[in-house]
Amino acid sequence: MRRVLVAAAVSEILVPCAVQASPPRFVRLSLSQPDAATTMGIAWTTDSEADPTTVEYGLDASYGQSRDGTAFRASGPLAVVHEVTLTGLQPNTTYHYRVGGPGSWSEDHSFTTAPADGCEPYRVVVLGDGRSDNDEGPSPRWDDIFEEVFEYGPRIVLNTGDIVRDGSDTPQWDRWLQASQGELARAPHLPTMGNHDDGPGAGDTANYNQVFHLPRNEVTGTEDYYYVTTGNAIFVSLSTMEFKDGTTPFADQAAWLDQVLTDHPRTWKVVFFHHPIYCSEDWFGLVHPPNEQDQNGAFVPVFDKHHVDLVFYGHNHWYERIGPVRGQGGDPEGVPVDSFDQGTVYVVTGGAGATAYNIVVNLFCPRTPGSKVCSGDHHFVILEFDNHRLTYTARATRAQLLGTNPSNAKVIDSFVIDKPFPGGEDPCAPVPPPDPGPEPVPDVPEDSGQALPDEAGADPGPVPPETVFIEPATDAGSPSPDPGPPSDPGSQPDRTGPSRPEATADTAGPPMDAGRGSASGKSGGGCAAGAPVVAWWWLAGLALWPWLRRRRD
Repeated sequence: MRRVLVAAAVSEILVPCAVQASPPRFVRLSLSQPDAATTMGIAWTTDSEADPTTVEYGLDASYGQSRDGTAFRASGPLAVVHEVTLTGLQPNTTYHYRVGGPGSWSEDHSFTTAPADGCEPYRVVVLGDGRSDNDEGPSPRWDDIFEEVFEYGPRIVLNTGDIVRDGSDTPQWDRWLQASQGELARAPHLPTMGNHDDGPGAGDTANYNQVFHLPRNEVTGTEDYYYVTTGNAIFVSLSTMEFKDGTTPFADQAAWLDQVLTDHPRTWKVVFFHHPIYCSEDWFGLVHPPNEQDQNGAFVPVFDKHHVDLVFYGHNHWYERIGPVRGQGGDPEGVPVDSFDQGTVYVVTGGAGATAYNIVVNLFCPRTPGSKVCSGDHHFVILEFDNHRLTYTARATRAQLLGTNPSNAKVIDSFVIDKPFPGGEDPCAPVPPPDPGPEPVPDVPEDSGQALPDEAGADPGPVPPETVFIEPATDAGSPSPDPGPPSDPGSQPDRTGPSRPEATADTAGPPMDAGRGSASGKSGGGCAAGAPVVAWWWLAGLALWPWLRRRRD
């Protein structure tokens, strides 16, 4: 009897504990494996390691699939971090999900995977330097700016660092998670470590690494630098704060980057980190100079070798586009070039909330070779990938230094990069339907009284050999020579339907001319369409006239 009472008491204790697990908070998406089309990393925070670590997910809110993960106790108020990696997802697909476990599920969230097919368009947003200027952690403008980003439907968000003011102060990360939680659950957030983000330790002991659930590189085994891929792009995060190892500063990271870009070729290559490769400088040394960490000598030759399209960094609180330029190794200045296919575009994007230099930036910017556009506005950058076309737009945000107003939002900079198609053919062009061939001739019984195909006006067959035809001496229907590729090698055809093939010498008839005839070959009016027939009969009459005259005589 005593054992029964003890068992009942234990049961009464255990059941409420299971039901009353602490609710999940700060749900955040990332990419913990490189393939952004088929995987997703999900993390969240609770108060106990005994809390369940499960994600339920599916194509709607009924879910239907689940995956368990791991949990660990993080620093101070970061409490317990739960991490789950979803694999085997369908590309370019929206999933619903919730995290936690029985009795402590989160609300329903959703995300959309990146496309594996380069023909599917999608957006990526880049921003950085959203830290506060005091010990709060995030800027008071960060929440508004981050919310505005999601009006553009990004599949991925890249962050160039300086997320909080002091990375070793754990409560600042807790406050940053509170300010960001609504948006962090909607699309994977991929950061790089800024000079304000490190500490209190390095690698897995840094608060930065405990907050985010990122891929690990095989060189250091840490999340400090990594890469992810979509169907037509690769995004590489480097660390200019940690892991400077090598025969020269950052040589080991540069060797890793070289191998990653070699092993994972993509149409578009984007690299991001914190410290500028190139940027304008003021006269008084008040802003951060280029090559501040001696990173150029290691990284720039790799960018040039693989023709990296875009390199983003922050550190300076303004917007500046430099390029396209070609690198000069460890030199703090690039060499301007004439076109995007000859160089790389370098971008300072430090406008996500930290006090911007909008009062003085235009006094000294641009001052570096190849600098195109400068702005001191708070901003972010939108990248729209569509096959071999990239549309780039830098936008000033509604939240600015002196207040938030819809009239503050505007385009700062924009351009389009078109790349030639492999072999000159658009791999995403619609495939024309197959030729159905000639219509079958119906079987008609001989005694049915119906006209046979020849009697119904069908092709009478080959011309009798005694009949003489004389070609009209005209070049009106000669096919035009091949004009070659368009002047813009990356321009894309209209995808509303298959394009009409150009007329060639092998086609049945001259090229169609809207002013002379229709696609069916019928006359568009007047005598122009019948002129060749009249000419043929006239010439035939001339040839037969002597014979007819003799017959008459």
